[in-house]
Amino acid sequence: MESEPPRRGNRVAEWAETLDSETDLAALQARYDQEVAFVDAAIGTLMGRLQEMGLYENTIVVVTSDHGEGFLEHGKLLHSYSPYDEVLQVPLVFRLPQGLLTPVPDVDFPVGLIDLMPTLLELARLPAAPQAQGRSLVSLMRGEDSTERWIFTESAEAVAVRSATHKLIRFHDGRQEFYDLESDPGEQQPSAGPCVDLCAQLAEQLVGHQHAMSELRKLSQDGETAILDEKELEELRSLGYL
Repeated sequence: MESEPPRRGNRVAEWAETLDSETDLAALQARYDQEVAFVDAAIGTLMGRLQEMGLYENTIVVVTSDHGEGFLEHGKLLHSYSPYDEVLQVPLVFRLPQGLLTPVPDVDFPVGLIDLMPTLLELARLPAAPQAQGRSLVSLMRGEDSTERWIFTESAEAVAVRSATHKLIRFHDGRQEFYDLESDPGEQQPSAGPCVDLCAQLAEQLVGHQHAMSELRKLSQDGETAILDEKELEELRSLGYL
């Protein structure tokens, strides 16, 4: 190891500027793998505790994450940059009580974390939340739904929309990139042609989504500005958000 990576996320970007070998990057990736292993062990402990308390058989367990991490696949580290799949693709695993429903073993279909709340409400047989923007995944889990879903995301640099096979990224500076995820899953070769056909369809969906989000922001504005104290700011910095 040529230089020890920092232990606080907000310092990684500064450390990355000194990267001069694959060894340094491997050290950071190894630390990330250790974090994943730690979480895996913690989940095992939780499952064991639920069994000890007699709650395991009647508990819905969901394992997911809010984002992945980039390791220079697109020239940057961490997760607060453009919405490429190394940042967006996360696990989503449901463990359901026996008899609640009979799900298919695996679903290879893109969904969003925004769908999680409607799904849990339906699984718990509770009324749907009228303000929810996502869609319940229960019918998909049963193998009964193959309706096209558009997945939207925003990052510090861009907004994006993807289908099961394609993605359109529109950067805040006006640039855009269109990818065929079947032939280019690593998103390394954006289409050089005009935005037509599937690209135009995704662009239309993205414009509609941004308009809807703008309207929601207007409705949520109450004229007050949130003030964060220094402790809250430091917590955000430690997570790499500031």
